[in-house]
Amino acid sequence: MSCFVFHDGSGQSQKVADSLAEIYKKGTLHDTARLELLRNLAFNEVNDLKLALHYAEELIDESTAAGNDLYLYRGHFQKGNQKKLLGDLDEALDAYVRSIEAARKARYFPGEATAYGAIAGIYSSAGNHRTAMIYFDKAISTLRRSDDSVALGSAILNAGDEFLTSQIYDSALLYFREAEIIFEKTQYFIGKAYSLGNIGMVYASIGESTQAEQHIKDATRILEELGDYYPVCVYLLSMADIHHERGDRSAALNYAMRSLGLARHYGLKEQISESSLKLSELYMHAGNTGESFMHYKNHIAYRDSVTNLETVRKLADLRMELELLEKEEMLTREKWIRNMFIAAFCVMIFLAAIMYLNFRDQQRKNRKITEQKEEIERKNEDLLSLNEEKNNLISIVAHDLKSPVNQIKGLISLAKITGEPNSESASYLDMVEQSSVRLSDMISKILNVEAIEATPLNVTLEPVNFSDVVKANVDRSVVEVTRKQIQVLTSFPENVVVNADLRYTDQVIDNLLSNAIKFSPPGKKIFITVTHDEETALCEIRDEGPGLSESDKKKLFKKYQKLSATPTSNESSTGLGLSIVKKFVDAMGGEIWCESEPEKGASFFVRLRIYP
Repeated sequence: MSCFVFHDGSGQSQKVADSLAEIYKKGTLHDTARLELLRNLAFNEVNDLKLALHYAEELIDESTAAGNDLYLYRGHFQKGNQKKLLGDLDEALDAYVRSIEAARKARYFPGEATAYGAIAGIYSSAGNHRTAMIYFDKAISTLRRSDDSVALGSAILNAGDEFLTSQIYDSALLYFREAEIIFEKTQYFIGKAYSLGNIGMVYASIGESTQAEQHIKDATRILEELGDYYPVCVYLLSMADIHHERGDRSAALNYAMRSLGLARHYGLKEQISESSLKLSELYMHAGNTGESFMHYKNHIAYRDSVTNLETVRKLADLRMELELLEKEEMLTREKWIRNMFIAAFCVMIFLAAIMYLNFRDQQRKNRKITEQKEEIERKNEDLLSLNEEKNNLISIVAHDLKSPVNQIKGLISLAKITGEPNSESASYLDMVEQSSVRLSDMISKILNVEAIEATPLNVTLEPVNFSDVVKANVDRSVVEVTRKQIQVLTSFPENVVVNADLRYTDQVIDNLLSNAIKFSPPGKKIFITVTHDEETALCEIRDEGPGLSESDKKKLFKKYQKLSATPTSNESSTGLGLSIVKKFVDAMGGEIWCESEPEKGASFFVRLRIYP
């Protein structure tokens, strides 16, 4: 397991934090200069994680008061980093989600991608590697189109760690090497150290102990100079494994004890747990059961504090109390029923003769109804089972395709980095890279819709400037519409504020506008209008494409539906986008529909409530 923290700044340095702390104590900086000071303090303070967390929370408070969304994003992001290192994963995830919201308000897209990578790291820590890779891929795809090489290298490094955790060593090594090349070019030494250390861990996993030891030693030397001890703890445990495999128990114990000492000194709960477990295993192999048991107890204690098992126990106790109350209520009800039955028994005897024939007839009818009901339930269960098998098959196939496609993309990137930029081969590599990106995007869409279908949407209704969302999507589409020589004509008032979720509203408009561009022939026009009344706002996106038949309109908003119309420039289409859009709009309490005739274009409408 690697320990790289995905972030958007330069290398951490405790020396920088110490010097900035003196400026902080003087209190002479104000406004943006003070916000930048707090950001640097929260980022560079590595010896005292609680102090770093204090700086981050102070940055959040002051950014909120100043209405500065960019620094609000940075404050929440640094808080998430410190909470993760302290083992508070739930609070770390909440901080990262808040950082995404602030980054979007600030229109800081590299920061949004950075937070995606951090969330992926949380899912990875929870063992949900499939969801983690979905978020890593979203971050990498965004950053490959940006100029932020450090953030791109960070995302690639973290994605490589997912492959290492899943024991897909060839892909892990490919990702780590690409990250090392990027960090070497940008002189980002902490990133280079993590890359070297993780390459060493791959070599250790495949039995190449000599290369593993050299890479880990190089990484540890750089990290100790920078004062970053969390990864040093991880790599020291890898060194312990290497020497244990060689039969050098004394050296293995020494490395594991060094890891535990550093973790205790800097309050790293997760690494205290891992180091204690490693020492327990080493002492057990050495026949020292007393020391082994002591360290294993320490491992369990810190593991419980990291995973919040106490909370789980409390929930279990609460469930038990509820079950006992339900049982008591059931016993009381049964007693009442029994008494009523005794009272009514005499009356039933008197009426038994009269009701006998009717009773037999009713029994016969009830049996028939029961048999029909059971048959319907069996068929319904069969249909549900088949549908679940279908969804699982789609998800498994799409996920299994990700690894070879990512390997292809990584190899292309390496070839482009090391090859001649103006050679004929470079043009072929560009063509292959474009095709692999299209295929990767299609697979990501399939995995995204399966993830969305599998979990309930977390909708946060808040004031959203509908006009700004539409304008931002039009601005982002300028490259594609220029390429296809399409003219986008807009008409909407400023500051139309709706009660919606900013993330989902942006994705809805992005999908509908992308479809309009995709199905518009070159030289045509797209018309976008926003109107509103006192209760609702209505956005219409109309194109001059081939339109939709009656059969097509019946298939809209359903998963995996291919329509008769095809994209005009061979763009990819999975038939998933509109099904996701429909789910987002419904979750926000809105409406979406389409009006179209063959050869007369198509108009998609989205109606949302006006914010009170």
